[in-house]
Amino acid sequence: MTEMHEIGIECRGCGEQWRLSIPLTGNKVETFATICPCSAIIVGNYNAAMIARELDGGMTMKNEAISKDEKYLTNGHFDVLELSEDQLEKLPQLALE
Repeated sequence: MTEMHEIGIECRGCGEQWRLSIPLTGNKVETFATICPCSAIIVGNYNAAMIARELDGGMTMKNEAISKDEKYLTNGHFDVLELSEDQLEKLPQLALE
């Protein structure tokens, strides 16, 4: 079974916040895509190796802005949110396409 990583996003089209469950497949870079109910196309990619190292506690970044930009890239229609696990659980799930 593929390990999943959850992130919070905010759609720039409507301002709604969503939770995405993205797979950590072992590839260095993975892509994801979905469509917000407001019709904004949500497309991005993420550095799966960097996320896995963080989850294992083997890596810490001193500058969170650099860390965020190196982990996730977006098509400009959404922002990745820095949320705690409790905050993430409260967001509605937006399924990937």
